[in-house]
Amino acid sequence: MTKICYFFFLISFLSQTAFSQQVQGTCGVSAYDAILIKQRMLENREEWKNKMLQRNGAPVYIPVSYWLTATDNGAGRIQYKNVIDNLCCMNKLYSEFGISFYLKGMFNVNNSYIYDDPSSTLGAAYINQIMLGNKNAVNIFVTNVANAGEPGVLAYYNPQGDYIVCSDEKLNGSCSTLAHEMGHFFSLPHTFHGWEDTDYNAVTTMCTKTTPLTVYYRNTNILVEFVDRNKPGTVTGKNHCGQSADGFCDTPADYRLGFGWAGCNYTACAKDPDNVKLDPSEINLMGYFLDCLTEFTQEQKDAITKDMLSSKRNYLRAVNYTPKFNITDEVVHKTPTMGSPAVGYDTIKFDWEDVPNADYYIFDLALNTGFNLQPISYILKHSDTTLTTLKKNTTYFWRVTAYNTNSFCVVPKIISFRSPAWTVSNENIEDENISSYISQPNENELYLNIDNLQAKFITLEILNSNGQLLKSKNLQLNIGENKIQLDQQIAGLYFYRIINENRKMNTGKFIKL
Repeated sequence: MTKICYFFFLISFLSQTAFSQQVQGTCGVSAYDAILIKQRMLENREEWKNKMLQRNGAPVYIPVSYWLTATDNGAGRIQYKNVIDNLCCMNKLYSEFGISFYLKGMFNVNNSYIYDDPSSTLGAAYINQIMLGNKNAVNIFVTNVANAGEPGVLAYYNPQGDYIVCSDEKLNGSCSTLAHEMGHFFSLPHTFHGWEDTDYNAVTTMCTKTTPLTVYYRNTNILVEFVDRNKPGTVTGKNHCGQSADGFCDTPADYRLGFGWAGCNYTACAKDPDNVKLDPSEINLMGYFLDCLTEFTQEQKDAITKDMLSSKRNYLRAVNYTPKFNITDEVVHKTPTMGSPAVGYDTIKFDWEDVPNADYYIFDLALNTGFNLQPISYILKHSDTTLTTLKKNTTYFWRVTAYNTNSFCVVPKIISFRSPAWTVSNENIEDENISSYISQPNENELYLNIDNLQAKFITLEILNSNGQLLKSKNLQLNIGENKIQLDQQIAGLYFYRIINENRKMNTGKFIKL
């Protein structure tokens, strides 16, 4: 059973250490699943022991599918942009040794069992059902929580189902959690392999007892790693570090010492069985110093490459992917902006310039800059969209994220605008003495009909769909029906405003075909 990444409170028990009472996140798998992961790594190592890893400098492109879950009625789904931010970060980490991830797809899944508890029997069953027809990428299921039975769970890799689950709070531009789980996916054990369910300070009674030679779990004795990288192993010709713990000699000995540790400099009392003080790597992505994780070692990188090239991962290389050109240009917003207000609140066109090399745009609109207050989000293939039924006299924020299937790192600008206080529909008339409507007796004639109860002077304004004023003229209305011909030459959506002497306003819209 997978031991999930989780948050919880850990209170210091050694005053001389850097422990403090804090919320500490961890990410890992149980010792049982870790055994399966290490076994696959050792099998890959054995297969490659007489072969040379070829490095030609060209990246290997790996497909990734994100399954963005929500409740049965579609509530709670994470923002699409989080996927793009996460992939930008992941590629910066993994492309250093020749792997680049490309987005096979973002898929919406409305399933409360998966969303609320993917580790439950039903949640896992539904995930496995999805996996049956989609074993063509690294599959990441983004959920509300990873395990409802363990509050604070963050993420995990399921080696039996061969998929990753990530709670939505960890899917963002800080990708160490998913980079860690991707390491498990590609056969990397923890740097502290064997100590997943064993607390070093409890075993050694706060470092007052000798560190054991093995850690026992599920009928398996796992060798405890020594600090000395040259210490002979139990097999002739092999160093102890190549057999013990994670099986890598360039990852220093670590007994799950990052678990609850504050900061990125371990200075506590842990010692190996030879009584040599430990100096773990605080920055290794497969460790537990969660605020410090930034890199893999060379042996870990080689293990990832070997697993990626193994027969078990053939499905990841089945498609010969042709990479897209990188996107480097920012999105240029055309309308609406603070300098170009929207025409009316119930029909607003959002427009931006095409971005070179972009195939998709994520359009986000909300009432706050965090885009989580009454959010609206779409994935578009074109550089504009029109929304209706927005609130009048309200400040909105919008952004556009441009991307293609392998380029994710252009940071979008946030644009604000305020919708007008007036409406473009013929409801909520402000001048009760006026009513207006559009008539079109034939294809070439278009009229604005104004029924007026009092003789008055008005200003008639015509605007295009971007809110630009095209025409303004002063007119005198007679009592009764007034018929004004509209002479727009270009087909499109237009708006009109009838403004009386007291600045009261009647508005409407019409389409020129």
